Amino acid sequence: MNVNTSGGRQWAVTGQVGKYASCFVWNTQTGEKHARFKLPKNSRAVAACAISADGEYVATADKSNDHMVTVWKVSDGSQCFTDKGGPDPICDLAFTK
Repeated sequence: MNVNTSGGRQWAVTGQVGKYASCFVWNTQTGEKHARFKLPKNSRAVAACAISADGEYVATADKSNDHMVTVWKVSDGSQCFTDKGGPDPICDLAFTK
């Protein structure tokens, strides 16, 4: 889980474990789901997730053998970037300015 750091800390991101793992962006004040990102079937789980300070982007790392890292655009759910993270598990992600 991760919360954005500007704009009143309005958005949180969480990830799921399982065959059809997803990542969700939530409104921290109302509890309403704002966005959902479906990871590929072989992902196994969301190992780590982060939301940018402005709440516009979400990064995920999965538990597949390649530990894929993906950056998603929250507004339309599109993938901005995806690449192999390597053989070592990824335990945390963070955005910097």
